[in-house]
Amino acid sequence: EFDHPLITGTRPMQGSSNNFVIDPNKLDFNGLRESLAEIKDPRSRFGRRYELLPILTLSVAAVLSGHTQYRQIRDWIGGLPPELRAKAKLRGTRVPSESMLGKLFRKLDSAHLEQVIGKYLLKYHKNISEKVISLDGKHVRATATDAYRQHRFLNVIVQDLGITIRQLHIAPNSDERREAMKVIKELDIEGVTITADAIHTNAESAREIVKKKGRFSSVSKTIIAISENN
Repeated sequence: EFDHPLITGTRPMQGSSNNFVIDPNKLDFNGLRESLAEIKDPRSRFGRRYELLPILTLSVAAVLSGHTQYRQIRDWIGGLPPELRAKAKLRGTRVPSESMLGKLFRKLDSAHLEQVIGKYLLKYHKNISEKVISLDGKHVRATATDAYRQHRFLNVIVQDLGITIRQLHIAPNSDERREAMKVIKELDIEGVTITADAIHTNAESAREIVKKKGRFSSVSKTIIAISENN
């Protein structure tokens, strides 16, 4: 068995808010491999020492266990017994280096990888009957001194699981409400509670949530009633 994060003494990085870890023994490795098989290998086919799928599978397991730095991922994989690495199809005694992991993950399509992992985790937690999805827009301050030029993202978070299932870049000619409507129309939100900032309290969003049988509050009913009366 894998060592539980509480036994290994895994702690979040200093100053990081990432303290969500799970027991890797409860991971469905077959399902994880099947999900990650969608990811294309960005490397040249020449000189590949390791196959992509085993590295991705073990790296995701390491991160979900609280090991978020390349060095921590390398040490976690290297500390596994050979039979456990073989379970993820990483055979032999060699393990990827810190620099190799860094170069690989910088080349990957991070948005696609995030979507694939998000879908896997939602499927893994499908036994949870009630979900709360939050729509949370953020400005990345370090990207520009002018607030209007800063990169903006809309995060779609499943609150009770601590999982970000989508992260949409908000284009300069778009806005947070427009991106949120795309999410509401695409997601299966039947029976799901949607929470969002005050900017989303408009009749169009409220009607769409009601149409897709999402759970809504008296505030949403009031928004629809006011818009219809006016």
